[in-house]
Amino acid sequence: MWSDNMQMALFAIRGNKLRSFLTMLGIVIGIGSVIAILSIGDTMKMAFEALYEGEGATRAMLYVVPGKAIEPDVFTLDDLETVRRVFDESIAYLDSYATLTAQASHLAGSGKKREAQLYLQGIDGDYGEAMPLDIVDGRSLREGDVLGRYAHLVL
Repeated sequence: MWSDNMQMALFAIRGNKLRSFLTMLGIVIGIGSVIAILSIGDTMKMAFEALYEGEGATRAMLYVVPGKAIEPDVFTLDDLETVRRVFDESIAYLDSYATLTAQASHLAGSGKKREAQLYLQGIDGDYGEAMPLDIVDGRSLREGDVLGRYAHLVL
């Protein structure tokens, strides 16, 4: 019985060669497409996991958008200290920062005006812990620098 079915299948394949070829081609293309899509999906997933690996799953950031914020929306240093005190057990690092963008220009030796876009970011004492930096020389800000309102700069 099994051999009869195999003979009938081989006879059908030999009798309809073009249809058999097109069917096999469709199956190969379909399986290849599924494998390609799954491979691309897995590659993208691994790429994004590697990109955000250092961020940590428990990190949360809150942004106040300039221009859209009103005075009660802005956190003060006292507000941050209150949050730090209330959630002391739950928060590893608490940091604040502000950004400023400016256009700088100067005349080069040839008399040609050169311009550059500058970005300035004011950070707090815990910034180096919350967002690790590769310090080439010197050190990051410390809590005493912030409390003393010292004019330090990290480049």
